[in-house]
Amino acid sequence: MIKLRLKVCLIGVSGVGKTSVTRRFVNNTFDPGHLETIGARIHRKRVGDVELVIWDLEGISSANLLRSYLRGVASLVVVTDGTNPASCTDESLISLLTTPMYRRIHKVYLCNKSDKPDFSACFPSSEIVGTGPQLTGSALDGEGITSAFREVVNEHSQSNS
Repeated sequence: MIKLRLKVCLIGVSGVGKTSVTRRFVNNTFDPGHLETIGARIHRKRVGDVELVIWDLEGISSANLLRSYLRGVASLVVVTDGTNPASCTDESLISLLTTPMYRRIHKVYLCNKSDKPDFSACFPSSEIVGTGPQLTGSALDGEGITSAFREVVNEHSQSNS
């Protein structure tokens, strides 16, 4: 029986691996040849008695475009690319994360591509966008991916107990 249903949105700039992170978590697969997401892809995955409704959103180009997708979101998984430091400081991403409405939403920061030799963990500045768990991972080999979604489940399971 599902006790809790949570809308979780993955956000970040294009190319950071949001779709790959989602596929690794939901299906335990990796496809290096997938097409870029346009709009949103919605997936469901049950974790214990919690159902996650996961919205894999297109890359941020304008914070205004994403606002309709973010209605009712319980948590954001903010995905950055450890081989591209600019993915952590992108103006559109920072603008969205600093909007008062989204500042209060629970966030997990996941720096993807830890399998790459030139990986260096990067996260948006917590002084600017607020705090949240900061994890590293790889959609390619699966390292750290489940942990990011467990953080979401744990946060909301505790607040609903």
